[in-house]
Amino acid sequence: MKKILTIIGSFQKEGAGMEAVQLFQKNFDEQEYEFEMIRLSECNIQYCRGCTACFKHQSGCPIQDDVPNIIEKMVGADGIIWSTPVYGMNVSGVLKTLIDRTSMMLHRPVLYGKQAFVIATADVGGTGLAVKYLKYMNNAYGMASSGGVGIYSHRIKTDREYQNRLTVQLKKEATKFKRALAIDGRARPSLMQILRFTGWKTKNRLSKDAYPGDYDYWQRMGWFEMPYYTPIKLNVFQKIVVRFVTRRTEKIVSKGMGLDQGKG
Repeated sequence: MKKILTIIGSFQKEGAGMEAVQLFQKNFDEQEYEFEMIRLSECNIQYCRGCTACFKHQSGCPIQDDVPNIIEKMVGADGIIWSTPVYGMNVSGVLKTLIDRTSMMLHRPVLYGKQAFVIATADVGGTGLAVKYLKYMNNAYGMASSGGVGIYSHRIKTDREYQNRLTVQLKKEATKFKRALAIDGRARPSLMQILRFTGWKTKNRLSKDAYPGDYDYWQRMGWFEMPYYTPIKLNVFQKIVVRFVTRRTEKIVSKGMGLDQGKG
């Protein structure tokens, strides 16, 4: 049975995002998929303090709140659904705070191989920016994005024709998501995913003294000797681009750039 974690970034329990999530989940057989939902509005999520302790030490973040439990559930899931309203042309504040607190998972991508889907709701505009941002973060986490939808929050509740079109769209997206889950992390990574892996690998190798926790994690995973999280063969073009990104990252890190991330 596949486990899917839905993370709700809205304070509205019966809002448009919740309705969209329910429409999406209707396409999944309860005998094959297990859903769990986290409402961030009901969680204790404190702000990131920029201490970088999570990068330096294996013990992780010193803040005592609900974030470690949320991370544990994310790691234990096969797929993640993000649902957020658009505030200020991007994700909600509570969701952004969670993302800030999980920055360690960008340095140590424990979510690699998982699948993610994005739902963003707004009265007028901004859903495209929110979906794009969360897809970018999925990639940064090491996850793959099967898709994402932007939804007009007022129309999902009042416009029957819009509801019908959305139902059809979400059914198609659910099919893609299920197909991606079935691959179970064996999908060929995109060039962008390979390059992101290369950048972090190079930085963590050179930042051993600054962030020993990150270095020890990558060393333990055996990733310093690999072209990606899983064994793959690079083609000629990919090898050329990987070498360029490696040299570029080495120059940046050698100048001290990137070593003080989070101290601003």
